[in-house]
Amino acid sequence: METYNDFTTTNVLNRWVLQRPDEIFIIDEDNTVTFKEFDLLSNKLANWLAESGVKKNDNIGVLLNNKLELVISMVAAHKAGAVVNFWNFRLSSQDIGKLINFVKAKVVIFESEFWDKVEQLKDIEEPPKYLCIGEKFPQVDEFNEVLQKSSPQPPSHISLEKDYASVIYTAGTTGLPKGAAFSHEAHIFSAMQYAIEMGITRDSIGLAAAPLIHGAALNFLMAYLFVGAKFVVLKDRKALSVLETLEKHRVSELFAVPTQTFDMLEILREGQFKLSDNILKLIRSGGSSATKEMVEDIHKLFKCHYQNTFGMTECLSNVTYMDSAYTPPEKWHTIGQAGFFWEARAITLDTERIVKPEEKVSIPGTGQLIVRGPQNISSYYMNPDAKLGFDQGWLYTRDVVEIDDNGYLKIIDRVDESILSGAENIFPQEVETVLVKYPQIEIAVVFGLPDQKWGEKVAACVKVTDPCTFSVKELEEFLAGMTELAKYKRPKVVIVVDEISRNILGKLERGKLKKEILSKFNEGILFEQPNVYTLG
Repeated sequence: METYNDFTTTNVLNRWVLQRPDEIFIIDEDNTVTFKEFDLLSNKLANWLAESGVKKNDNIGVLLNNKLELVISMVAAHKAGAVVNFWNFRLSSQDIGKLINFVKAKVVIFESEFWDKVEQLKDIEEPPKYLCIGEKFPQVDEFNEVLQKSSPQPPSHISLEKDYASVIYTAGTTGLPKGAAFSHEAHIFSAMQYAIEMGITRDSIGLAAAPLIHGAALNFLMAYLFVGAKFVVLKDRKALSVLETLEKHRVSELFAVPTQTFDMLEILREGQFKLSDNILKLIRSGGSSATKEMVEDIHKLFKCHYQNTFGMTECLSNVTYMDSAYTPPEKWHTIGQAGFFWEARAITLDTERIVKPEEKVSIPGTGQLIVRGPQNISSYYMNPDAKLGFDQGWLYTRDVVEIDDNGYLKIIDRVDESILSGAENIFPQEVETVLVKYPQIEIAVVFGLPDQKWGEKVAACVKVTDPCTFSVKELEEFLAGMTELAKYKRPKVVIVVDEISRNILGKLERGKLKKEILSKFNEGILFEQPNVYTLG
């Protein structure tokens, strides 16, 4: 039988069921669920999973937006001893099918709005059992019906702290997205880290305005479970809806990516909404840089402090954080310093060899960020051969940072040239692969351009067969029909060029071209060119 010394998510819940059974845990729209009620609901689903053939270490997949049922599904999977795979609901049906096959998922839980993707699944080697939230479909069980029929008794499975509990997926360059697995212990470490950094208490009320399928938002939720506090789940994450929810439920801490914060600030500046004083204590963010001016606006309009964090899916948590309550204002634009349980350092940049962790740059200086902490993964889930920079416990982030005399870090580039737009990683190659399918495009080079709202926006330099007949409208229509490329990955700027140079090895000189385009962008003359097109 589990003891309270075991670091498991289910054990944490058991503590609050005993100590705070009638206190509210989850607030979903206008519904509230106490710890005791949540425990019974997750028991029911865990028992159904077991009856459906799910055993210890089996995988289940979820295609769910932020809602109560997502939290129930996660904890129920943990109670059943299963590993819950959080799949991005923006993935194409083809990619979802590949992931089902890859992890041999026994059950897939989805909400009805994603039925079209489930219905289109093909070539599934061992078809899982499907469970839908919201509607009844042929040969698919319905969530509420399952809960009505299943036993509320605690399942017999015992989880151990080293057991895998959840998997968060990175964006893939080609092929499958790669999974980073939380053990129960890693979940609890991350929850403790968040709780310490944010100062959460049992009186706190948290709201994540980002999808819980991402590690940062999931850790945010786990911190409130760990402390025994209230947590608000919100499906409609548009700026005005977030502000209204903050006010309605008296939220004390908000997790939002910079683009959402930017939109909320605009609404507050224009007087479209007014927050009551002394509600929000903290906005926590991550995914891209924040300017000092933005933090000042947060202090003025939200009347709260701001934490900007940096982390990777492979770290299972943030590894640095900047808290405006304790950081000098001249450092508010940074990602701060190493967080609780973490070490961070910058090492020499060298693309010709593998740099060892001991090769630290002189401070102040510029180098690749490497990090070490108890949540780091050492290999990808069920994919140990996938490339992962890891040495002596240090994870190589592939991010280039400036580090100052006081250890404050600022991200200035990425070694692998991935694009970070609205806290989503977009890899150039996957966009290029789709662009060259357009009949008029011969070569495409994709990179990011700075964007005040999104951090970066996707831009593409293309060589076309005939510039005179090239139609940006037709290209937009073509991209809209390409289901393998999510909307947020589509180019926002297309630049038609005469030639795209290659180096002596025949590789496209992406860096050289990006430098030329950025130079024109920074000079303010890029969009004056006749060959530059803006897409919707």
